[in-house]
Amino acid sequence: RFHLGVDPISLFRITLENASGAPLQGASTIAMQVARLQRPAERTAFNKLVEMSAALALVLRNGREAVLMHYLKIVPQGNQIFGVAYAARRYFRKPLSDLGLAESAILASLPKAPGRMNLFTAAGLEAARGRARLILGLLRKRGKAPAYDIEEAERQLADMKPLPREERPEWAYHYILRVLEEERIS
Repeated sequence: RFHLGVDPISLFRITLENASGAPLQGASTIAMQVARLQRPAERTAFNKLVEMSAALALVLRNGREAVLMHYLKIVPQGNQIFGVAYAARRYFRKPLSDLGLAESAILASLPKAPGRMNLFTAAGLEAARGRARLILGLLRKRGKAPAYDIEEAERQLADMKPLPREERPEWAYHYILRVLEEERIS
Protein backbone atom coordinates (compact mmCIF):
# COMPACT_ATOMS: atom_id res chain seq x y z
CA ARG A 1 0.00 0.00 0.00
CA PHE A 2 1.41 3.41 -0.93
CA HIS A 3 1.98 5.98 1.81
CA LEU A 4 4.47 8.70 2.62
CA GLY A 5 6.07 7.14 5.69
CA VAL A 6 2.88 6.89 7.76
CA ASP A 7 0.09 4.41 7.00
CA PRO A 8 -3.10 6.04 8.37
CA ILE A 9 -5.28 2.99 7.63
CA SER A 10 -3.03 0.68 9.65
CA LEU A 11 -2.76 3.24 12.44
CA PHE A 12 -6.55 3.51 12.66
CA ARG A 13 -7.01 -0.28 12.62
CA ILE A 14 -4.35 -0.87 15.31
CA THR A 15 -5.76 1.93 17.48
CA LEU A 16 -9.17 0.24 17.43
CA GLU A 17 -7.66 -3.19 18.14
CA ASN A 18 -5.51 -1.88 21.00
CA ALA A 19 -8.50 -0.03 22.51
CA SER A 20 -10.60 -3.20 22.37
CA GLY A 21 -8.23 -5.03 24.71
CA ALA A 22 -6.53 -7.11 22.04
CA PRO A 23 -2.78 -7.71 22.52
CA LEU A 24 -0.94 -4.44 21.95
CA GLN A 25 0.50 -3.99 18.49
CA GLY A 26 2.19 -1.18 16.65
CA ALA A 27 1.58 0.13 13.18
CA SER A 28 5.01 1.56 12.51
CA THR A 29 6.14 1.76 8.94
CA ILE A 30 9.80 1.30 8.03
CA ALA A 31 10.16 5.10 7.99
CA MET A 32 8.66 5.35 11.49
CA GLN A 33 11.03 2.65 12.71
CA VAL A 34 13.98 4.57 11.24
CA ALA A 35 12.80 7.69 13.09
CA ARG A 36 12.53 5.73 16.37
CA LEU A 37 15.91 4.02 15.90
CA GLN A 38 17.61 7.35 15.25
CA ARG A 39 15.99 9.05 18.25
CA PRO A 40 14.89 6.45 20.79
CA ALA A 41 12.32 7.69 23.28
CA GLU A 42 9.73 6.35 25.67
CA ARG A 43 6.67 4.98 23.88
CA THR A 44 3.99 7.57 24.41
CA ALA A 45 1.25 9.00 22.21
CA PHE A 46 3.19 12.27 21.90
CA ASN A 47 6.40 10.49 20.90
CA LYS A 48 4.42 8.44 18.36
CA LEU A 49 3.26 11.74 16.79
CA VAL A 50 6.86 12.99 16.72
CA GLU A 51 7.89 9.69 15.11
CA MET A 52 5.15 10.06 12.49
CA SER A 53 6.24 13.61 11.67
CA ALA A 54 9.87 12.54 11.37
CA ALA A 55 8.89 9.60 9.15
CA LEU A 56 6.93 11.86 6.83
CA ALA A 57 9.88 14.28 6.63
CA LEU A 58 12.34 11.44 5.96
CA VAL A 59 10.27 10.06 3.08
CA LEU A 60 9.56 13.48 1.56
CA ARG A 61 13.22 14.50 1.77
CA ASN A 62 14.93 11.22 0.84
CA GLY A 63 12.34 8.98 -0.81
CA ARG A 64 11.06 5.58 0.27
CA GLU A 65 13.92 3.59 -1.24
CA ALA A 66 16.60 5.66 0.52
CA VAL A 67 14.74 5.29 3.84
CA LEU A 68 14.58 1.51 3.32
CA MET A 69 18.32 1.39 2.53
CA HIS A 70 19.06 3.37 5.71
CA TYR A 71 16.82 1.03 7.73
CA LEU A 72 18.77 -1.98 6.45
CA LYS A 73 21.97 -0.31 7.67
CA ILE A 74 20.71 0.33 11.22
CA VAL A 75 18.11 -2.37 11.94
CA PRO A 76 18.75 -4.26 15.21
CA GLN A 77 19.79 -7.86 14.60
CA GLY A 78 20.40 -8.90 18.21
CA ASN A 79 23.67 -9.40 20.10
CA GLN A 80 24.65 -5.74 19.66
CA ILE A 81 24.63 -6.24 15.89
CA PHE A 82 23.03 -3.53 13.75
CA GLY A 83 22.42 -3.65 10.02
CA VAL A 84 21.94 -6.63 7.76
CA ALA A 85 25.39 -6.44 6.14
CA TYR A 86 27.15 -6.61 9.51
CA ALA A 87 24.76 -9.34 10.66
CA ALA A 88 25.59 -11.45 7.58
CA ARG A 89 29.29 -11.19 8.45
CA ARG A 90 28.88 -11.88 12.17
CA TYR A 91 26.31 -14.65 11.97
CA PHE A 92 27.16 -16.41 8.71
CA ARG A 93 30.76 -15.28 8.09
CA LYS A 94 30.01 -14.11 4.57
CA PRO A 95 28.97 -10.96 2.73
CA LEU A 96 25.28 -10.17 2.42
CA SER A 97 25.37 -10.83 -1.33
CA ASP A 98 26.42 -14.47 -0.69
CA LEU A 99 23.53 -15.36 1.64
CA GLY A 100 21.09 -18.02 0.57
CA LEU A 101 17.33 -17.76 0.92
CA ALA A 102 17.27 -19.54 4.31
CA GLU A 103 19.94 -17.24 5.77
CA SER A 104 18.19 -14.18 4.33
CA ALA A 105 14.88 -15.29 5.86
CA ILE A 106 16.60 -15.70 9.24
CA LEU A 107 18.00 -12.15 9.08
CA ALA A 108 14.62 -10.82 7.96
CA SER A 109 13.04 -12.47 11.00
CA LEU A 110 15.32 -10.87 13.60
CA PRO A 111 13.92 -7.31 13.79
CA LYS A 112 10.61 -8.68 15.13
CA ALA A 113 12.29 -9.60 18.44
CA PRO A 114 16.10 -9.39 18.19
CA GLY A 115 16.63 -10.10 21.88
CA ARG A 116 14.43 -13.19 21.90
CA MET A 117 15.75 -14.56 18.59
CA ASN A 118 19.35 -15.04 19.68
CA LEU A 119 20.94 -17.16 16.96
CA PHE A 120 23.64 -18.31 19.38
CA THR A 121 21.10 -20.28 21.47
CA ALA A 122 18.84 -23.21 20.56
CA ALA A 123 15.69 -21.43 21.80
CA GLY A 124 16.56 -18.20 19.99
CA LEU A 125 17.34 -20.01 16.76
CA GLU A 126 14.05 -21.92 17.00
CA ALA A 127 12.13 -18.64 17.42
CA ALA A 128 13.93 -17.13 14.42
CA ARG A 129 13.41 -20.32 12.42
CA GLY A 130 9.64 -20.16 13.05
CA ARG A 131 9.50 -16.56 11.86
CA ALA A 132 11.72 -17.40 8.85
CA ARG A 133 9.28 -20.18 7.87
CA LEU A 134 6.48 -17.61 7.97
CA ILE A 135 8.51 -15.33 5.68
CA LEU A 136 9.20 -18.19 3.27
CA GLY A 137 5.48 -19.03 3.28
CA LEU A 138 4.65 -15.45 2.32
CA LEU A 139 7.21 -15.55 -0.48
CA ARG A 140 5.63 -18.77 -1.76
CA LYS A 141 2.08 -17.41 -1.49
CA ARG A 142 2.98 -14.21 -3.35
CA GLY A 143 5.03 -16.00 -6.02
CA LYS A 144 8.21 -14.08 -5.14
CA ALA A 145 10.53 -17.11 -5.28
CA PRO A 146 10.42 -20.42 -7.13
CA ALA A 147 8.91 -23.31 -5.15
CA TYR A 148 12.10 -25.40 -5.37
CA ASP A 149 14.16 -22.52 -3.87
CA ILE A 150 11.70 -22.19 -0.99
CA GLU A 151 11.71 -25.96 -0.40
CA GLU A 152 15.51 -25.96 -0.32
CA ALA A 153 15.53 -23.00 2.09
CA GLU A 154 13.07 -24.84 4.36
CA ARG A 155 15.39 -27.89 4.39
CA GLN A 156 18.35 -25.65 5.23
CA LEU A 157 16.37 -24.03 8.06
CA ALA A 158 15.55 -27.45 9.49
CA ASP A 159 19.24 -28.42 9.44
CA MET A 160 20.50 -25.12 10.89
CA LYS A 161 22.20 -25.41 14.30
CA PRO A 162 22.77 -22.59 16.81
CA LEU A 163 25.55 -20.50 15.41
CA PRO A 164 28.93 -20.57 17.15
CA ARG A 165 29.75 -17.40 19.03
CA GLU A 166 32.90 -15.90 17.63
CA GLU A 167 35.81 -16.20 20.04
CA ARG A 168 38.18 -13.30 19.82
CA PRO A 169 41.82 -13.57 20.80
CA GLU A 170 42.91 -11.71 23.92
CA TRP A 171 44.93 -9.28 21.86
CA ALA A 172 41.83 -8.17 19.94
CA TYR A 173 40.93 -4.50 19.98
CA HIS A 174 37.91 -4.94 22.27
CA TYR A 175 40.03 -6.77 24.82
CA ILE A 176 42.57 -3.96 24.82
CA LEU A 177 39.83 -1.37 25.32
CA ARG A 178 38.32 -3.36 28.19
CA VAL A 179 41.71 -3.68 29.92
CA LEU A 180 42.33 0.04 29.53
CA GLU A 181 38.89 0.78 31.00
CA GLU A 182 39.51 -1.57 33.94
CA GLU A 183 42.87 0.10 34.60
CA ARG A 184 41.24 3.54 34.52
CA ILE A 185 38.58 2.45 37.02
CA SER A 186 41.04 0.80 39.46
